[in-house]
Amino acid sequence: MSNIREMMMSNFKNTSLALLIGLALVGCGSDGADGSNGSNGSNGENGENGAPAPIVFTTADQLNIAITDAVLNDDNKLAISFNAANNAGYGIVGVDNIRLNVAKLVPGTNGESSEWVSFTYGIRVSSINENEYAKPDSEKSSKTDGLTDNSDGSYSYTFAADVANAINPVTDEAIAWDATSTHRVTLQVYSAEDRYDGVNTHFDWVPNGDEISFTRDIVSTASCNECHTDVTKHGGRTDIEYCVVCHTPDVSDPAKSVKDSADMKVMTHKIHMGAQLTGAKTNDYGKVLYPQDIRNCTSCHVGEEDKAADDSIIAVATKDGDNWKTVPTIETCGSCHDGIVWDASLVDVDKGIRLHTANEQTNDTCVNCHDAGSFAGADIVHVKAYDKYQSTADELNIRYEVTSLTRGSGNELVAHVEVTMDGEPADMVTDIQPVTMNASGGPRIMFNWDNGMGYETHSAKNTPNSQLLIAATGVVNDGCFSESVTGSYTCTWVTDTGLDDTMNPKLNGGAPLTTGHVFTSFVGVGIDVGKVDSDLEGFGPPVPPTIVNTFFNMEDLSIDSDFKVEFGADYEGCNSCHKQLIQHGSRRSDHASQCKACHNSTRVRKGGASSGDSGDLKYEAHKTHASFQWIDNDNTFKLNGRQAGMPSPISDCAQCHTEDQIALPLSKNTRPSIVATPDFSGTGDNLDFTGSAYVSPITSVCSSCHVSVGIGLIDAQGKVLDGANVDGEQVTLSADDQAVVSHMISNGAAFNAMTTEAATGTESCSVCHDTEELREVHGQ
Repeated sequence: MSNIREMMMSNFKNTSLALLIGLALVGCGSDGADGSNGSNGSNGENGENGAPAPIVFTTADQLNIAITDAVLNDDNKLAISFNAANNAGYGIVGVDNIRLNVAKLVPGTNGESSEWVSFTYGIRVSSINENEYAKPDSEKSSKTDGLTDNSDGSYSYTFAADVANAINPVTDEAIAWDATSTHRVTLQVYSAEDRYDGVNTHFDWVPNGDEISFTRDIVSTASCNECHTDVTKHGGRTDIEYCVVCHTPDVSDPAKSVKDSADMKVMTHKIHMGAQLTGAKTNDYGKVLYPQDIRNCTSCHVGEEDKAADDSIIAVATKDGDNWKTVPTIETCGSCHDGIVWDASLVDVDKGIRLHTANEQTNDTCVNCHDAGSFAGADIVHVKAYDKYQSTADELNIRYEVTSLTRGSGNELVAHVEVTMDGEPADMVTDIQPVTMNASGGPRIMFNWDNGMGYETHSAKNTPNSQLLIAATGVVNDGCFSESVTGSYTCTWVTDTGLDDTMNPKLNGGAPLTTGHVFTSFVGVGIDVGKVDSDLEGFGPPVPPTIVNTFFNMEDLSIDSDFKVEFGADYEGCNSCHKQLIQHGSRRSDHASQCKACHNSTRVRKGGASSGDSGDLKYEAHKTHASFQWIDNDNTFKLNGRQAGMPSPISDCAQCHTEDQIALPLSKNTRPSIVATPDFSGTGDNLDFTGSAYVSPITSVCSSCHVSVGIGLIDAQGKVLDGANVDGEQVTLSADDQAVVSHMISNGAAFNAMTTEAATGTESCSVCHDTEELREVHGQ
C-alpha cells in the first residue's frame, strides 16, 4: 500500500514539473494582440468648492483695527491676533509698522487708586540726580520679527519680551503674571504715507478665561472729543484706553515732585486747571484756560446714575465714572489743589504752598472726610456746591422782560419793562439791587435794529440804545422811569441820536424805524449769590437771571417770536466746550441775539488803536480762539487777541459751525467789519468812530486765524500803517503774515477802506476756495 502511495506522488510531481516547463516555453513566444478597452466607469461625486481668494486692499480711507485674541503660546510668549479692514469690511494687507504695550490692572490698597502696571519697561536716567529709573515702554514691530501678515487682512504678533516672567530692569523685582487679573494689550498702527492714517486700539481680557469683573473705565474718549474733536497725541494715539497704560505712576522721574507727574490722573487735571494753578511746578500749563467752571467734574467723567439724573451732562457715562468722587487721593486732589501739601516738610510759604487743613495725611485717611456724600466729598464741594450756587440764584426767579413797544414823539421808541421776583412785581431799589452785581453801573436795557442785513448799530455802555434801569445809587435815570405800579418801568430810545458823518451815519438816515425788527434785552443783571447766602460769597461769578430777548416787528410793533437774527455759529457747539456760554462775568444772557447786539460789524473792539481789532463777532470770536498760535512767534510786539487757545484743531470749523455755516461766499454776517486804525480815538463803547476803517467780510474772517496782526493796522497795499505800535513797540508783519495779506489783496481783499461800499463786493475768494474745498479743509 505504501508503495502505491509513493508511486502516485512521484507521478504527480513529474506531471507538475512538465506542466511548468510547458508554460515557461509558451511565455517565451510572441505577444498576442491587445484586447479592446473596457467601458469607462461612472464619474465620482464632485468635491466641495475651495474657499475663494480673499478680496484685500493695501489702502484705506479709514483703517479699522480689532484685536481678537491674546494668549500665552507653547513657548510661554504672549501672542495676539488682530484684523485690519476698511470701512467696507475688506481686509487691508501690508500693515507693517506697529507698536504694542501690555499691562495688568492692580487693585488699590490703603486708599490708593487702582493702577495699570506695565510688563515692558525701559531704563531712563533722571535729569535731577542722574539715577536710573524704569519707565513703561513698548515693543515696535520694526525692531522685532514678531509680526506675521496672513495676506487676508488678519495678523498675529508675538511679543519678544518674556511678559510671563517680566522683571523690573532697575530693581530686578518680578512683575507677576496673574492669570486671574484684568490685562490689556494696546496696539498702535503708524500712518503709512498714501495708504492709510494711523490708528490705535486695545483689548482687555483675563488670561484664565474668566469674564472681566474688575475695570478702570473712568473717562470715555468720546467725552474728551466733545471739546477736542479728535484728541491725538504722540503721532496718532487717540484712545484714552491707550493713554492710561503708559501714563501710570511709574511714567515720571521719581526724583520729581508728584505735582509734576505725567501720571494720567495727575497730568490731565493739571492741564485742565492750567492758568488757575497756584503752586510751584516744572511743567508749565499756565497758558491753558479751561472753557468752563473747573468744578464741573461731570463734564469729563460721570457714572450711569448721575448721567441719568441730569440731562445737561454731555459726557458719556462709564462703568467707573464715579471714581472721581469715590476714590479721593492725595495725587488726584493735589493735581488741582497744587497749593496744598500733605507733608509738612513740603510747605513753602514763599511759593504759596501750605499744609492741608487737617494737617499731615495719607491716602488711607482721605475717605474719612472726602468720601462721596460726606461734608467734604468732591461731589459735595464741587458739583453739588456748584449746583447749589446755581439753584440759589434760580430760586429767586428774577425775570426781566419788555412786554410792549410803543412810539413816542418823533423818533422815540418806548419800551415797557416788567421786572418780577418769584412771579411777583419787584422793586429795583428794594428787591433787585440788594442781590445784583453793579457792573456797568447796574442793570441796563439794550435796544438794536435789524433791517434784514443784521444789526445796524451796536449797544455798549455809552451808546444811546443802552440805558440804566437803575443806577448804583438807586436813582432811576438815563431814559428809564418808574411807573406807578411796582416792577414796571418805561425806557425811551431816541433812534436818531448819534453822529452824522461817513463812518457813523444816523440810524436809518435819521428817519423813524418803520421796517425790520427792533430787539430788546437786558445786561448788567447778574445775581451776586454771595449777597443772597453769605456762605457762598466768592464761590463763583454772578448767575444770570431769566432774560426775555424780544423782537418787535416795526410795521405794527407786534412781538415776532419767529424772527431770528443771523448767527454764523452753532450755539450748542459752543456749549459742548463751554457748558453754559455766558460772557462778561455773567452780565449777559446765553443767547446769540444778545451777543450780536453788541458784537457786530458796526463795533470797534474796546482795545482801540493799539489792537487794530474789530468787535465784529465773526472776527473777534475767531481771533479769541486762534491767537494762541502766535504766542511764540518772532514778532516783536504784544499780540492782539486773548490767547485763550482752542482745545480742538484750529482748522476744525465743524466744532463750532454747522455745515451750512461753512461756506464761501459767506452765508452769514456778510457785511464789512469796522476796525480800529492807529488814528482811532474812540473807546469802542460809544458811537465815536473817528479814525476807524472797514475791512471786507471774507478777509475779516480768514485773517482772524491766518494773520497775527490786527487787521486795522494794515493799509490798502498790505503794509503796516504808520503809527501802528503796541505798548510802544512798532508792529511788524512776519513773512508768513505778509504772504497771506498779499494773497488776499491780489484776490480782492479790502483793508483800510473808508466806506462800507469800498469794502463790499470786492473779493473773489470763492473762485478758488469754493464751499466744497472749504468744508474739506476746515470741516474735518
